Amino acid sequence: MLFGFGRGKMDIHLSRWEYRPREVIEGTLRMELKERVQARGVSIALVGEQRQRNHDGHSHAVKVFEFSVPLDGEKSYNAGEKKYSFAITVPESVKEQRPEIPENLPYGLSRMFRFFSTKNPIMWYVDGKLDVPKSVDVKKRVGINIV
Repeated sequence: MLFGFGRGKMDIHLSRWEYRPREVIEGTLRMELKERVQARGVSIALVGEQRQRNHDGHSHAVKVFEFSVPLDGEKSYNAGEKKYSFAITVPESVKEQRPEIPENLPYGLSRMFRFFSTKNPIMWYVDGKLDVPKSVDVKKRVGINIV
């Protein structure tokens, strides 16, 4: 499924949805542009966000982890479809930012356990982005589970 407005659309396909530290997140970023776009580059990132409340009780997402990998550089991107394969290793350091989860739980149960085992769980994402200067970026976010 593709989402996006404006200059184009982006989609991220992953080999699976659940990972452990030191495992490799493999996938493909697919980008379809409607027109030629001058951009700073294409990147893929592993991002961890946590909901935090401020003094007046409103909550907002705070980025607690980000590891970005460039897939393509600054240039003029032609209209049409472009695919990029990527591999990001989940760092060992994410262990310090997650609760202990019993081994071999099915995906749904491990995600639920992680959510209820901490007051403010870290939500993990793979973010793809075409960085367009002075304009709206073409981007896509896919949620994953790190156990």
